[in-house]
Amino acid sequence: MWGAVKKLTNLKILKLSGTGIKEIPEFQFENNRHLEYLVVENNKLTKLTEQQMYGLTDTLVNLNIGNNQITELDECALNKFTKLEMLYINNLPLHCDCKITWLYDWLNELRIKNDIKYYLIRAICTTPASLSNKILLSVNRSELMCNSSYTPKRCNDFTPPPSEITSTSAPLEPVTKISPADRIFSFEKISESSSTVRFEWRVSDPEKIVKYVMDYQLLRTFQWNSVEVPRTALSFEKENLARNSNYLFCLTVVLRDLDKTSIRPCVVVNTLS
Repeated sequence: MWGAVKKLTNLKILKLSGTGIKEIPEFQFENNRHLEYLVVENNKLTKLTEQQMYGLTDTLVNLNIGNNQITELDECALNKFTKLEMLYINNLPLHCDCKITWLYDWLNELRIKNDIKYYLIRAICTTPASLSNKILLSVNRSELMCNSSYTPKRCNDFTPPPSEITSTSAPLEPVTKISPADRIFSFEKISESSSTVRFEWRVSDPEKIVKYVMDYQLLRTFQWNSVEVPRTALSFEKENLARNSNYLFCLTVVLRDLDKTSIRPCVVVNTLS
């Protein structure tokens, strides 16, 4: 099912209510850049992460995750949406501690603006026992506590690192929309195995190529690696990758005689288990 959804690049509405799904795959929606309504209520989801929501930042208007088994709402999964108008979080077994203060503060801000909706007020604490069955907005902020060893989570940055030469293409654009310079360069093939990824590309005018630089990182980390690729190369292969993992690869293609332009197609790849 998820594979079929990923291919629907013009999909605007996705309703999967009561289908028994237990997890949304990471980077599932990276190609669904027009999705506005996502309804996954009445299922068995236990988490919602920024990797699962990746790709929907600038399109999603309505998100319904009510009646699932999610105990913690990850701020990093929800704090980057620019168009989100409706968030249904009713009947979630929320654990109300300091990790949910961002939601508490946001709801209070909406209440002050008289813009809070019923479906948001229904955010109810299940644990700890002292807050069980209390509406989140009815508790004092000081009651949302964590133990002294808790370290605030740092959100991931999936944006490619800045290049020495300014790229004319937006970061993380699908490789089918590389840039106006795609008449010179285009990917031909991307193949993945359990520990190896191979890219092949086509160049219509090799004399226009100054150099290639491949940047890559294992997602969930902040460590970028860079490899300069020979200007005559038409492929790049990276071995010894972690199995069953998601990597972000960005290839900077520096072009000659185009006002020092570079293009930077990026793609998320998944190694097999």
